[in-house]
Amino acid sequence: MTIENPTSIFKEVKRLISINDLRQAKILLQPLITEIGDDYRVYALLGVVYHKEGNFPRAVKNYNRALELNSLDTETAINLSLIYNDLGRYEQGAQLYAKAVGLMKNERVEKSDLIDEAEDINYMFASQHASLGELYLRYNKAEDAFREFEKALSLSPRMYHVYADMAECLSRLGHRKQAIKNLKTLKLKTLIYMRLE
Repeated sequence: MTIENPTSIFKEVKRLISINDLRQAKILLQPLITEIGDDYRVYALLGVVYHKEGNFPRAVKNYNRALELNSLDTETAINLSLIYNDLGRYEQGAQLYAKAVGLMKNERVEKSDLIDEAEDINYMFASQHASLGELYLRYNKAEDAFREFEKALSLSPRMYHVYADMAECLSRLGHRKQAIKNLKTLKLKTLIYMRLE
């Protein structure tokens, strides 16, 4: 079997990851390893899947393979630095983070349409905190999830969907009034954002 259009498969895998259908994402990625195993995107996406599942050893293995194939992949470098921090391997995490920042500076020179570098980095970290929060929530660790969602919002306050996740945490912890307040904040911010668009 020959893969005609891997880009469309990657797009579908990203969609599946975004809706947490990780099993189906893995099913789509597995044949790509044999067919186009030298494409860093296969391993980067497998890394994301395993990361979201909380399988850090496999995530690290796949992220490292992606970086071997494409050492300029900033998103993978940042994802891997987050895992290293979570595993207490702070020096490795800091080195990868510094490398990613350097890569982003180079990309910024090449791509004038990128938004502010600090916002890019903050958004990437916020996304990872939000994903980790979702993982904690899935395993009924509402307090840990809430802390991750707070970190996500502190880095990127326009991640409005995180307010709904925080409301879910608060509800599970028995703080119904605060949960309702978060949902009202989400509604207000969404209305403001829609008017600005």
